Amino acid sequence: MRFMNPSTVRLNFKLNLIRHLRDGKRMTLEELASVTGINNRKDLKEQLGELFFLGATPHIADLIQVDYDSETDTFGLILPFRFDSSLRLSIREWLALRKILEEVTETSSDPQTNSTARKILKKIVSIVPVAGQEALSSYKTDIQEAIRNEKSLNLEYQSRTGEKPTRRKVDPWFLFHSLEDYLLGYCHERNAPRNFRLDNILSLKISSDPISQPAGQKKSEYIREFEEFRKNRENSSGIAEIWHTKEVYYNLNRKLDLERTDETKKLNHVVYYLSKAKIREENWFLETLLPFGKNVILKSPTHLAKRILGEIESILR
Repeated sequence: MRFMNPSTVRLNFKLNLIRHLRDGKRMTLEELASVTGINNRKDLKEQLGELFFLGATPHIADLIQVDYDSETDTFGLILPFRFDSSLRLSIREWLALRKILEEVTETSSDPQTNSTARKILKKIVSIVPVAGQEALSSYKTDIQEAIRNEKSLNLEYQSRTGEKPTRRKVDPWFLFHSLEDYLLGYCHERNAPRNFRLDNILSLKISSDPISQPAGQKKSEYIREFEEFRKNRENSSGIAEIWHTKEVYYNLNRKLDLERTDETKKLNHVVYYLSKAKIREENWFLETLLPFGKNVILKSPTHLAKRILGEIESILR
């Protein structure tokens, strides 16, 4: 009879543990014993302990953490976070990251750190060409100057639905501050009033051309309609119901000001708690939820739940 090397046996057991506990599953010791064939609780705890210390070792590249929940008496694994598919940053966050990297390249005396920062910075610049968080402040200053001097603006704009940036000539009317900053004005390419999110403006210059659609009844009506639209969307867009784990409650509550309920449910041995939150602005709301991954499940409204599933599918493709 051929016997397997004891080290190989232990390794296979650990891989078997990972296979059964991955994807957010949680199991009791009895359940683990039934699927692993290790009925001795002491041996099972020792193997779990070794797996825990494996994850705690600094030189292990893919850290694995064993998580024990005393309320449910279950074990689970926290596997390495997939940054390439799960981490989503807003335009403002990319701008802040760009500014940090620019400061690193200017001040770092370590050649390796400097080289790495420059490579990352080059990738960010190819996507977000504006010069950092101060660019938004610069845009506001230029817009206000153009409004005072009645000059049109030339801007490069990346809409949420468009694949490529477009160049627009805009007669600026009003700079609106809300959850997001907007430029309201007359778009010559669309021959109609339009609003532009400052976060989506890639470049902006004051032109020498005087505005051809000055302040008047059309401007006043559009600003009034936009204000009503914003208030309705921000204050009356409804309440969302969110299932979330206890681990993410603190950070999620800071962003959404959650209203807790008494409802809980268990999915794949993970306990989720139901909370409510104001949606305010749909795109902002979804961008807030996505980075929490499987720790958050949107229960309602249905149309947003479908949208977030579509976003996740596009990330995984």
